[in-house]
Amino acid sequence: MSSLKSIKNILFSALSLTVIISMPSQATEKSAGNIEMINQLKNHISSEHKFNAKGGGLIQSMGSDEDCDINVNVANIQLAIGSGATEIRLANNASYSEDIFISDQSLTIKGGYANCDEANNDNPTSTQTLITGTNSNPVVSISGASETHEIRLENLIITNGNGSDFFPGGGVSTLNSKANIRLKNVVIENNTGIIGGGIALTSGASNLILEDSLIRNNQAHHGGGIHCTSEDASVLILGSSGIVGNTAEQDASFGFGGGIYIDQGCLVTIFSGSSANNTEFGVVSNVAKRHGGGIFLNSGGQLNLQGQQVCVLDVCFGDPTEPVNIGHNLAEDNVFADIYGHGGGLYISGGADTQVSMSGVYFNNNIAHFRGGAIYAGLNVDIVIKREPGPCWDNNRCNYFKANAALNAGFDVDELTYGGAIYNPGSTLDIAHTYFEDNRAHIGTVLYAGQFDSENTFRNSVFNNNGNLGIGLFDDKYVFALYDIFAALNLINTTIADNNATSAVIGRLVQSNLPINIQASIIDDANTGFVISNEVPVLADIDCLVAHEMLSLGNSAVNVQVTDPEFVDRDNRDYHLNAATSPAVDFCAQPLLDDGVTDMDNQQRGWDDNTVQNYQNNQNYIYDAGADETYDNDIIFKDGFSL
Repeated sequence: MSSLKSIKNILFSALSLTVIISMPSQATEKSAGNIEMINQLKNHISSEHKFNAKGGGLIQSMGSDEDCDINVNVANIQLAIGSGATEIRLANNASYSEDIFISDQSLTIKGGYANCDEANNDNPTSTQTLITGTNSNPVVSISGASETHEIRLENLIITNGNGSDFFPGGGVSTLNSKANIRLKNVVIENNTGIIGGGIALTSGASNLILEDSLIRNNQAHHGGGIHCTSEDASVLILGSSGIVGNTAEQDASFGFGGGIYIDQGCLVTIFSGSSANNTEFGVVSNVAKRHGGGIFLNSGGQLNLQGQQVCVLDVCFGDPTEPVNIGHNLAEDNVFADIYGHGGGLYISGGADTQVSMSGVYFNNNIAHFRGGAIYAGLNVDIVIKREPGPCWDNNRCNYFKANAALNAGFDVDELTYGGAIYNPGSTLDIAHTYFEDNRAHIGTVLYAGQFDSENTFRNSVFNNNGNLGIGLFDDKYVFALYDIFAALNLINTTIADNNATSAVIGRLVQSNLPINIQASIIDDANTGFVISNEVPVLADIDCLVAHEMLSLGNSAVNVQVTDPEFVDRDNRDYHLNAATSPAVDFCAQPLLDDGVTDMDNQQRGWDDNTVQNYQNNQNYIYDAGADETYDNDIIFKDGFSL
């Protein structure tokens, strides 16, 4: 499996010649997918400027009063479009029941005006105007590619659409269009599509921007909320937006992507979400009758979940005080076959061309009936989760996997489930600055890796309170479960404590000559049992570990202390080190597999605490074990210094 790093460096070098990319505190390199996102943001800014500068055109107000340019009793929206109007303003004193076709033209349709006098003065209220389709076609169909058109829908509710053969989306549907489509303060709800119940971007080169908009309670075979298919298409989700309560229905081979279906190179970037209102914004409460309850990513699709702020050309996107939340989604196995129900929050497929990167994400309460409560990671995909420089919605839990579950649906009570947080059959995971809490499955409360070759690396991350000792509907066997002789596990600067798994913290289900690498970490997990299972022989390469036992570690382990790591407040899940008493302070040399990332608080690694004697009095042992590099004894930086 190829790494994203070389691709990233090549693309970033080319891009840096034409644009300066700035994060809130300092510049940072991006993965290939994030560079595509930056280009998408640049294009959005450019199209906004051109659209606003263009001006002019025919503006028509529509409603039922005497101030209206067009009275709904004698005409409709489609006739206004045909008359040459470039902007149509809808008053709320009339009803609009029709299907709209926009062909090879730029157009704005704005609602929310109390009457036509307010519409003529462009003074909308906070309300939205309802457009009800005929239930025989999409409510809004868009086509045409003679040039790039600008289409805006604002302050509207779009409902009762139904996908057709050529325009398969229910609410808004495109066909071979070349357009920048912006939805602002729009609700698309209760529509039915063949694909894309709410919105379908099929072929063409359409760029969709959702701002402060909701796609909810729609359904389709694939992509209950949004379906995007085309390497020249993109979706950008901003502000208080949500993909909520949509369903991908099962029929024959369908039922993928309850919230969003991404295919054939389409780029989707999501900035929206909320920690407090995590059932309203983000990608939440969607259902897939097969795989990908929240999002299904396939065939070279690109996904960026960006919970931190990105600034381009002095314009900033994203809210650093809120995460992108993927929550309460469900991947069902409803066909009594026990082969479906993968990826409650996110299902990834499609091979090496598929790109995934995440920062500032909150995966919570997602359920898969079989594999991967939060994420099913697919084959030959590079998946990166980390914290970028700058502020994050939660300084400790910048990336957070909480209460996800691989939960048997009950059709076969003997069927096991795998990977409470992540199921990785054969991809490369590089995960940093992430908390995993309260996740459950029969096997692998956090991770199940196997079937095919997989690489699983966790850095500067915390794992606690996963599993519940096999009580209830789960066996809770292992925190990390490896199945396949080439399944690799690397734990670097991790803190693993107070889990309630069974059997052991780490277990191999088949014998392998590939060692498990544990470096500069803490594993204090007596409730779970051994650090490494003895069910099959396991090789381990261990250097610098504070653990609750060492009997299971083998003879090759070096620099191991069996002692209390002395956390600040483990009863309240605060796994920072007590700088005054913790034996983990200045205990390690720089880990061999360290790539220079910061600790869980985004603080620089390798601070030599002069108030503490280095382990073995060695000047190289200046790195703290575990996810935290404590600065509490430093009078300058202890109050929150970070990069």
